[in-house]
Amino acid sequence: DVSAAVVAEVSTENMTEAENQMVKRLYGLDPVDFEGCTLYYPRTNMDAEELLILKLKDVSQREAVEKAIEARLQTQKNTFDGYGVDQMDLLTNYCVVDVRGNYALFVVSKTSEAAQSAFRDAL
Repeated sequence: DVSAAVVAEVSTENMTEAENQMVKRLYGLDPVDFEGCTLYYPRTNMDAEELLILKLKDVSQREAVEKAIEARLQTQKNTFDGYGVDQMDLLTNYCVVDVRGNYALFVVSKTSEAAQSAFRDAL
């Protein structure tokens, strides 16, 4: 399972597993439109660590998903710009967006490279 492999590589200690409503709120995407959706988002507004894994029903969803992820990343950068030095470092240097086949990964974590490797290995 792709989600299990990736979640094993990311500390979700400072994150909360999301319900469908939070996916809609943060990304403007409805999880029922996808075959699978896993989202861990920051527990507080002062954190930037996040993990999203989507299994697309169809590759035609790719562009919308990529735009939603880029919009979320930009929103987070705008939020922390100028005062959240540690968070901006995470968003800039420890952020991975990887869309392959029917899967999309967005991770902001110190272990983002390990998460991406687990993502690719699980596909």
